[in-house]
Amino acid sequence: MTRWTEAALNAFRMQGDELADEVVARLAANLAQSGSVRTLLDSCVANDQVPDSELPTEVRAYFEKTELKLDELLESTLPGQHVFEKFGPEILVILGCYALPASYAATKGVKVLAATGYLGSSPTRRLGETTQMVIDVLSPGGLGPNGKGVRTAQKVRLMHATIRHLLQKPDTDRQPWDVQKLGVPINQEDLAGTLMTFSYLVLDGLEKLGCRLTNAERQSYLATWMAVGRILGVKDALIPASFEEAKELTEIIQKRQTKEDPEDQNVEGRNLMAALLGMYKNSIPGDAMDFFAAGMVRFFLPNDVANRLGVPALSAIEKEVVAVAELVARGLEGDGTEKVRSLVRRFGLDLVQALLLADRGGKRPSFSIPAKLRENWKAIEAAEPPWWVRMWEWLVGLLGQKQHRA
Repeated sequence: MTRWTEAALNAFRMQGDELADEVVARLAANLAQSGSVRTLLDSCVANDQVPDSELPTEVRAYFEKTELKLDELLESTLPGQHVFEKFGPEILVILGCYALPASYAATKGVKVLAATGYLGSSPTRRLGETTQMVIDVLSPGGLGPNGKGVRTAQKVRLMHATIRHLLQKPDTDRQPWDVQKLGVPINQEDLAGTLMTFSYLVLDGLEKLGCRLTNAERQSYLATWMAVGRILGVKDALIPASFEEAKELTEIIQKRQTKEDPEDQNVEGRNLMAALLGMYKNSIPGDAMDFFAAGMVRFFLPNDVANRLGVPALSAIEKEVVAVAELVARGLEGDGTEKVRSLVRRFGLDLVQALLLADRGGKRPSFSIPAKLRENWKAIEAAEPPWWVRMWEWLVGLLGQKQHRA
């Protein structure tokens, strides 16, 4: 018997986050105007330099109350943060090419992203915000008493409540939010589904890339994100207790929310996917690997899901390049797993470099990575192109000449 029935998940779609929603409701009542709520919370959330003493009483009380949930979980989350130290660049690629696209495939939940202008208006900045949260919570000490991860997750939870408040208020500039059809904006099922993309899908992606984890590492990584999920306001009934339960919950939500719907072509998800791929293309130096990001998305996602999101299929010559590269990699080093991981890691570092240069907006400092993680990942500023870039350029040129002669 599953923990999560259709009836239960349908009910969760009508539930938001009572604690954070109450904070926003009180702010709205005090300020009388939703626009003022947006301005105030922008200053609380988008400005990292505001001291707690200057925050509204309701916000300070909210921060104190939601910090208390971590005490008993910290010990179990530390090994999970070590996984991020080891495989950080690969995890960031998985988040960008597996987790985010999977969330765009959820036809109901993605409408919140579209309604708020998430990603499409500034894909590098928006991806940077998501990545910064991941780095903050998974960095060593990030979930400790003075860690950045706790406050970052608390602010994200408050932003979610603000979005729920604003989307359900009458607005002449947009269509009313259809609660009966879509559920409450950023409802409990959507929160749980997003949490699974950050946790279970990452573990699944690492397995696909050949990054082997012990059972203890896998469980601790999951426990880390379940701790974060509690800070984000996910109800305990939607927090899996094991990897097997996380897999089960992920598959149930995906079956419910990503199935093909003749009445909903998921235009919002396709637009967000196009914006994300465009950002990746601009983030990879040169043009020899313009198709790599789309190839990675198709590597992780089922074909039917990738097709519905409009992810470009590889051309015949691109498939031939991939096939030859795989043969070369196998010849260089066993089955080529390490070479493929080297390629993925470099792509992850290229994305990190792009985010380091991006403007985060507001009064927030630039995208940052703790020095220890930079050293572990060996993030570099500028260097000679790695072996796979040089090999890829040679193969593309060679096969391009071959196609031209044909």
